[in-house]
Amino acid sequence: MFLPLLEDFQVAGQYSWGSACLAYLYRELCRGSRAGAHEVAGASILVQLWAWDRFPFIAPRRLRVSRAQQRTVDGQNMLMDVPLGHRWLDAFSISQNATHVVSAYRDALDSQRHEDDVVRQPYKELMGSLPEYCTNGQGSWLSTCPLICFHIVEWHRPERVMRQFGMVQVVPPNCAYDAQLHRIELRGHHHENWVTFHASYINMWENRGDTIVTEALNEGHDHQDYMTWYRSITRRFIGHDGALRDYSRNLVHQLRRVFIEDGYEQGLAGLEEGIKILDEDERQRSNLSHDGIDVQQDIDEDNESRR
Repeated sequence: MFLPLLEDFQVAGQYSWGSACLAYLYRELCRGSRAGAHEVAGASILVQLWAWDRFPFIAPRRLRVSRAQQRTVDGQNMLMDVPLGHRWLDAFSISQNATHVVSAYRDALDSQRHEDDVVRQPYKELMGSLPEYCTNGQGSWLSTCPLICFHIVEWHRPERVMRQFGMVQVVPPNCAYDAQLHRIELRGHHHENWVTFHASYINMWENRGDTIVTEALNEGHDHQDYMTWYRSITRRFIGHDGALRDYSRNLVHQLRRVFIEDGYEQGLAGLEEGIKILDEDERQRSNLSHDGIDVQQDIDEDNESRR
């Protein structure tokens, strides 16, 4: 399917391979999220690098052994003409990371409590040293447009992740989900002319410059309205334990505030002990096991032995 597109390298270089790659990956991530799915195709290495750069608490620690990805220009270290992911070509330390314990990663994601737990713009300081081909499509990064790969059409929606672009995140407009698009498969369409079939979406892609999202730069703006909306429409926690811990912590802090405001300081001792227990529980869970131990099972067994 792809090989005929490489017959002429001059022509092949004019194709938007990045958008096609993302379209294919988005579709596979959708398939992989279904109950009963056991595998996912596409450029999954992009998902791994995306996660490592944005969630440092689940990423291995680079030992900075390899400097092959840099060169010196006028006394400054510059990235070589290689993909950005090449920075991860290094030796790692995984002493603080789980290796294959899924429950530990779920718990780590549920335990985020601070804004800086997520690095929303991991490449901000590198933009000036990237090869030109990495930034020559920058004008389309903020375009709400379809991404197309043969039979696949997936939407690029920057208006829902504005903080990734250093902008204020407001409540985004509703976006329609076209179930019919997800039913289109290659089976039975071997001779389909996808240029004709997806002509309307191709036209939107060609006019992507007309759908650029704009918003104020994020300079200390309050995202409270957005967060209130987001909490009302999303699933905030991956696991039940994360939700229970958050509820318990909020309840204890609310009671603590009530006791202080009403002058019942004698009751604070019990609440302070409750906070210590919650903190210790969170500390245990944040120490992600790298020995293949199920963190949840280990803590449950420890609690059982105390009864």
